[in-house]
Amino acid sequence: MVINSSSFLTKIKKLLPSTDSILTRLLRWTKHVGENQTPVVERGLAWTTVAVFTIRYIVDYIKLNRRMAVLRRHPEQWWCHPIPICTIAHTRAELNVPLIERWHRLIRALEEAVRTKRNFPTESRGTITLSSKELLAWSDTEWITLVQSSLPMRREMSYIMRSLATNDCNKAISVSCETSASDGIPNDGALPFSEVIPILKRLWPRFLEFPPHIRHPNRSNDPFQIAVIVPIYKERIETIRKTLLCALSNCHGSPQGIQIIIVHADSAETTNDDGHGLCESLKNQLSMSCPKKSTTITNHALDSTTWGGLEVIILPSTSTCSTNGGRGRTLNAGIEHAQAPILTFLHADTLVPDGWDVQIQEALFPSQNNNKNDGLKIFPQACAFTMGIDMDAAVCWETPGLLCAQWQGVLRCHCGLPYGDSVLSFTKSTLEYIGRYPEQPLMEDYEVMDWLRVRSMVLRDETNTPTEGLVLLKGQAKCSPRRWQKYGVAHTSLVNAICIHRYNHLGVPAEELFDFYYKEPQQQGECTTLKK
Repeated sequence: MVINSSSFLTKIKKLLPSTDSILTRLLRWTKHVGENQTPVVERGLAWTTVAVFTIRYIVDYIKLNRRMAVLRRHPEQWWCHPIPICTIAHTRAELNVPLIERWHRLIRALEEAVRTKRNFPTESRGTITLSSKELLAWSDTEWITLVQSSLPMRREMSYIMRSLATNDCNKAISVSCETSASDGIPNDGALPFSEVIPILKRLWPRFLEFPPHIRHPNRSNDPFQIAVIVPIYKERIETIRKTLLCALSNCHGSPQGIQIIIVHADSAETTNDDGHGLCESLKNQLSMSCPKKSTTITNHALDSTTWGGLEVIILPSTSTCSTNGGRGRTLNAGIEHAQAPILTFLHADTLVPDGWDVQIQEALFPSQNNNKNDGLKIFPQACAFTMGIDMDAAVCWETPGLLCAQWQGVLRCHCGLPYGDSVLSFTKSTLEYIGRYPEQPLMEDYEVMDWLRVRSMVLRDETNTPTEGLVLLKGQAKCSPRRWQKYGVAHTSLVNAICIHRYNHLGVPAEELFDFYYKEPQQQGECTTLKK
């Protein structure tokens, strides 16, 4: 009797559970154990999960370092690795834009940049005519200056090079031209000015570098020194007051130099009048006298007489859903109102350590703080505190495995990848130059920090020393343990790992990850959430 091996293997595969079904069962089981707080099982699951993911973090970090080391030795191949020159959104709308439409957007941005450089008025839009001969005649310095002066150019170039990095250039162009008609885009038969593609590839390492005015910033004439942006959504006022009280009591400088911007992502439609009323309500409740605590600062009013400024911004619900930017747009709305050279992003449930304000200023402006950090030879892309968990509440110790979750967060920070709960801070000039946060509902902090980490690995001087990097500050930013308490450490860690894997390796849009991460608890773990 002859057995067909292929049909036999097919039958075996049908009998075995799929990856989706395994993950679905694992999510349901860990969630059930976490919600029921089964101490022994949950503690074992937590330590096992964290140990596995810690090993994975270390292995991935080593592999990334090796890959970047190879890339440093061959700078002509940098364009093959999709390292953008600004932040880009990983959303469904952006990922579905055809290459040829991207190219036309780049040409329009190029024409606009040339018009601005030549001081042409906006009305004379039709007077700029670029030719391939003119573009090819530009010097490298002219190209670099033009690209560094135009964020739309950098953004479209980043999307284009990401497409070309994953496909052969000629194949990508031909496919885009063939499919452009079906996408409603005029089919020109070839990309206009495609002769400049080799120039973009050759100069890509130079495009990645920050210009001098970003690397050597000066303090602006803004009225405040630090703008603290606090995004909130369905958050209790008492939680916000506790966070701001901690920031006030741990402030070593003058609170009058700090601007507090609370960006409220409203959960329902609001008119201008309702929005103004909500602003006043938040301000009034924040300025109420606080319950007596051990600190001497509890009776301070948390208003503009305590801080240099207190502003509450209301975003309507149409601007905060998963398809319209979510938290990325919320953070960018706060940037719009910031009047300080330093931008600090503070989660509403995160407590900052002692001296947080002075540490941030000394890290981001090392040469202007009595040379305390002048020995720091790298350009500080950003600074952050080590991730911690608020263990003060007695109930925290009833959550098995919470300490190992904190250790995992500490390791991640030391690997150069802190998240938003580590209180990320940037100079305003740097964040504006890189394009702010990508307007996506989830993973916006991961996208920015992972990109900055890759940059620091490839941008080295002649002695192979990094020229820029993250500054990890002293102390811990302690976030609330409520999500671990609600779902358990193992389940929460598993959900985070799945989101990162699908985002990095499967190209899943941020909207789908948002629905998976924030879906209703009773639906968590369904098989449909794991499909690409």
